[in-house]
Amino acid sequence: MPHKNILPAGNSELTEYLTQLLGNELNDFLEAVPQDRSIRLNNLKNDTQLIYSSLSENATLDKLPFSPKGYKIIDEKSSLSHSLEFFRGYFAFQGASSQIPPLVLDPKPGDKVLDMAASPGSKTTQMAAMMQNRGILAVNDSNLNRMQALNTNTQKTGAINLIIYYLAGERLGRLFPEYFDKVLLDTPCTGLGTLASNPEVMSWWSYNKLDKLAKIQKQLIVSAIKAAKVGGEIVYSTCSVAPEENECIINDILQNYPIKLLPIENPAMQSFDDGFTEYKKTLLHPTLKNCKRIWPHKNNMEGFFVARLLKTGEYYNKNNPRDTQRIKTLPHSDPDLYKNLLAISESWGIDKETWQNYRYIKTRDRIWLLNGQIEEIIGEGFTNGGLLMAEERQKIWKLTHQSMQFFSDKITKRKISLSKPQIRNLFLKGRCNAPDNMNGYYALVIDDQPSASVYIENEEVRIKLTHPFHLP
Repeated sequence: MPHKNILPAGNSELTEYLTQLLGNELNDFLEAVPQDRSIRLNNLKNDTQLIYSSLSENATLDKLPFSPKGYKIIDEKSSLSHSLEFFRGYFAFQGASSQIPPLVLDPKPGDKVLDMAASPGSKTTQMAAMMQNRGILAVNDSNLNRMQALNTNTQKTGAINLIIYYLAGERLGRLFPEYFDKVLLDTPCTGLGTLASNPEVMSWWSYNKLDKLAKIQKQLIVSAIKAAKVGGEIVYSTCSVAPEENECIINDILQNYPIKLLPIENPAMQSFDDGFTEYKKTLLHPTLKNCKRIWPHKNNMEGFFVARLLKTGEYYNKNNPRDTQRIKTLPHSDPDLYKNLLAISESWGIDKETWQNYRYIKTRDRIWLLNGQIEEIIGEGFTNGGLLMAEERQKIWKLTHQSMQFFSDKITKRKISLSKPQIRNLFLKGRCNAPDNMNGYYALVIDDQPSASVYIENEEVRIKLTHPFHLP
């Protein structure tokens, strides 16, 4: 019988569905505990072994067997979210299951990659790090309320190979016909694999909602197929255990599109269950066994489904060509931009030869830094790209926290050092006492590295932070 304290009596549809799906495993599934908190180290910011050593002074971490940079948090002396390592973007909080789809997709430096439903950005930043900031990573989400989280997380990681879009994912295949080497579709779903940590799913789950989401998932994966090159790979994933959102979607795709299923080869993922090849007494495509299912009650992680697909033939919308605005990124030699870059060099002591290695987007008072491979951007739905490098404030181009860290070994001017008590007070209260005779914007040096942008006025240092930090 279903666990009386877990399934709400009012949701008879969910009770019926899970009973049919899980049979005698139902109670084990419902009594699964939330997965342990996990992190992923960010090789874009520092050597991951050095990051691990630094974090180990404050926390006990256990390596995830399938993720080379993923760790489970066993214990913390003080909260890692209040550490300088977190402020610097040396690591990101990311669930263990969530780290699996990018690892299966395996984007390489120089690839053109699409993340179709990206917010809040944990998989995006994981792929940017795997790509070592090279190539092009197009990132999209259709939920305006989630865009801020996506922007915050991508900025924090120090990625410069990103272009970010706000579009319905169904439109991406038309905008980028057969363009990408790799496509990740971590699709919106009912979240039935996350009941332990998100019990609110029980209050709204219904067969009608399941059907509506399955239709959206089908439209999104068709868009992903259109956007992938012939010979390109697509990873389809959900945090649901419902076959209607998983094997049934892939089964239909295999029958109607130039797609075949590839095995998931990571040795540490072989302990996960294979995909269903039969559901409700109906035989499905036999290669669905190549998919992987992660179960909360079997794997001590959030439930996930992952399928690795290969596009084997041409498929895109040939009958609806449409010109779209294209935005040219700027080389460092652009006359108006170059004046601003020289001003930044003068203010912060950055060698002017540094700027030739990148491309840029410039608005009236902001400059964004991108890698040299992003020369042109499709304009429809585009919101921003790369790293927000500098903002013009009070007749100076102020560097952001992220660009202070990105150019930490190149900044030679306007540096300020504070005592450890001052730094703790600054990060907790957003202000502290300032050294004499200093005014304006400065690079705060921590552990011999420019790490943050601060403003000094009336003998007070100020800093803008996402939250107060109780530094250990």
